[in-house]
Amino acid sequence: MIHQICNCCGINRRDFLKLSSLFTASAGLSLAMNGCTNPQSTSSNTTNTTGAELNQPVKIGYLPILDASPLLIAHARGEYEAQGLTT
Repeated sequence: MIHQICNCCGINRRDFLKLSSLFTASAGLSLAMNGCTNPQSTSSNTTNTTGAELNQPVKIGYLPILDASPLLIAHARGEYEAQGLTT
């Protein structure tokens, strides 16, 4: 017997999971198709950037746990400097 989650609409756990995965997939697909762009910017809009604007510092925050090891290894190997980033 399948148990009902909601007494008012009669949805069960399996249907709830199907609907939630459908909504998640549709939201992910719309982001993948449209990207995270600014809706006010257009392709005909070009901005002139100066060298001073391009040399803004990049700050990376991390927690000192195992997941941050790629950041620390890249810093130790000089990968950031090789890409033109200064620390």
